[in-house]
Amino acid sequence: MSDSPSPSPSDLSGFRVLIVDDEESIRFGLSRLIAQRGAEAEGAESLAAALAALERFRPDAVLLDLKLPDTNGLDGLRRIWDAQPGARIVMMTGFGTIETAVEAVKMGAENFFTKPVTPEHLFQVLGRLAEEKRLKNENRALKREVEGLDAELYWGDSPVIAALLAEAKKVARADAMLILAGESGTGKGVLARQIHQWSARAKFPFVNVNCAGLSRDLLESELFGHEKGSFTGAAGAKPGLFELAQRGTLFLDEVAEIDLSIQARLLKAIEEKKFHRVGGIAERSVDVRVIVATNRDLKAEVAAGRFRQDLYFRLNVLELVLPPLRDRAADVPLLARQFLAEFDVKAGRREGRPFSPAAERLLAVYSWPGNVREVRNLAERISILSSAQQIGAEEITRLLAVPREAASPDRLPTLEEKERAYVAEVLRLTGGNKSAAAEILGITRATLYAKIRAIDPEAE
Repeated sequence: MSDSPSPSPSDLSGFRVLIVDDEESIRFGLSRLIAQRGAEAEGAESLAAALAALERFRPDAVLLDLKLPDTNGLDGLRRIWDAQPGARIVMMTGFGTIETAVEAVKMGAENFFTKPVTPEHLFQVLGRLAEEKRLKNENRALKREVEGLDAELYWGDSPVIAALLAEAKKVARADAMLILAGESGTGKGVLARQIHQWSARAKFPFVNVNCAGLSRDLLESELFGHEKGSFTGAAGAKPGLFELAQRGTLFLDEVAEIDLSIQARLLKAIEEKKFHRVGGIAERSVDVRVIVATNRDLKAEVAAGRFRQDLYFRLNVLELVLPPLRDRAADVPLLARQFLAEFDVKAGRREGRPFSPAAERLLAVYSWPGNVREVRNLAERISILSSAQQIGAEEITRLLAVPREAASPDRLPTLEEKERAYVAEVLRLTGGNKSAAAEILGITRATLYAKIRAIDPEAE
């Protein structure tokens, strides 16, 4: 826990306030007051302007006048909540509409100001909201720390992920052998750790080893340990990962890469819960749960003679298959926002930069061959290289490192050449899906076909 003092209630650093009032003098005056305390303020002269600002500005609080040119009474309150559920709204009202303001508070508004707004009342309310936000962020960070959760545990909220996590919770209680299958980058290691945290073994170690990154001899020593002098360089005895994972979980990533000779030792350790160190004769007992992961088809590996059938059957008590990201495209914008917020906070920026609607559509239609890992990498590049308050589709195409037409160093490309290159990029990102590409480009399918024929006259 930090010993640094908490910010004073009047310190609004990092806080954003949207001021919705049709009087320019009020918007200007409140904006100046709020800015003096370190907050960001933006004004909107109507409900329509406020709704447009919500997604772009992402305010922490909204100061909302009850009387606006395009709404009346409590309708504006309801419509802002429809656009941004849970928005912290403070009403502003003249003496003639105090009853309505009180009704708004009963509906869930934070408070109300009577005009003219006094600085003392303004900073009392906004200071409280800013402090609540700070405490919420601290509690979230503390919860992650206490639970040992990594930011990579972002999953999404698609039905396929909801079903996967529901199965994983059941599997966690079973304490049986488990295979996690799926493409590289889908989060098998993250899910293994989550299953461990949900299990009765959660207070004991979770030990992770990547079997593909170790030679046969080194992997054997890592798994089972070795005695002093058992091989050249063994200057002392060393416990293996089975011992270190005692009463916890041992996660073997890329299990298909294990040499056949070690597979036999692994089978014996799993079945008998006993093993001996390399170069040792003393038998050691162990109680661990083994979870393995692979991006290969283990049945095919068995048929090809590269994986022991008896080990496969021993491991395959339970199996969960993690879907590739292209099969849950609706999760991609959410993952991208969460990862970007994570990297922005680490870089000392304010979290919550939104993606434009076109950028989110582009994120959702890209095939993501690197799966979640690729989304995370893109978010990190955006955090480092982009200072935009809203991330657009152009940023996505640029930072995904899509190949571009080579430009001659002797001249700048023409507008037509740039347009062709951009159309080709979007088509590539959408996997040739012309409806999706046309939507991202903001043109009709007929116009897109015409542009495609301009690029390739023989295209269908």
